[in-house]
Amino acid sequence: MSNILEVMKNFFKANQFYYDLVMGLGTTFIGFLIVLLVFGRKKLVISDKISVSVNKSCDRQIGEPAWKFKIINKSLFIKFYNFDVKLYGINYITSADNTKTEHKKMIESLAGIRELGCYIPGFILKMIRKKNKDYAINFAYRPLTYHNLMELSKEFEVFELSVFATDSLTGRLHFVKKTFHPAIFVEGDFTNDGNLNQIESKKIPDEVWKNYKKKQKKENSK
Repeated sequence: MSNILEVMKNFFKANQFYYDLVMGLGTTFIGFLIVLLVFGRKKLVISDKISVSVNKSCDRQIGEPAWKFKIINKSLFIKFYNFDVKLYGINYITSADNTKTEHKKMIESLAGIRELGCYIPGFILKMIRKKNKDYAINFAYRPLTYHNLMELSKEFEVFELSVFATDSLTGRLHFVKKTFHPAIFVEGDFTNDGNLNQIESKKIPDEVWKNYKKKQKKENSK
């Protein structure tokens, strides 16, 4: 082994061009790895707020309140796909020896999406919007549920949103979760940009809540 290293050393001494070439390629490769480690980190982030807004979807009754979460892919170079999003209700039972046991119940498996694109930094997003005001980002996802979380917060101590997704770099499953304690509801809808907690505040008409409660009472009495 030492003979091979000695031959290589003598070769590069006699051939400065190849030595510079190998050193240059090595430096470039190390630089690429550093950039990948710093900017290529896998990062899915869940908002720490829950928004509640009037439903505008055609698959449900117009005007029905919808509780929304927000997920953003903060990775600059890595996409995520095959999302599996679930909402749980959790209670903690304290035993005689003061140890807490978690009791988790799934409320709903929320509609998944096919893919979340790479994150777009704010200053780039602003430049894009100047040219195209209708530009829709693809690195944010707003899953929603029609379950009355306001009523369910009386049944559960906390809510948990769990997200499984496959990353495009390694093909491995990535997991992130967020607990909401206490349940935070903000009337309005999440903005369709990179700001996780920015919500366009809009009070839901009292008539909507009134009709919704009537509908729920009717369904519960069946």
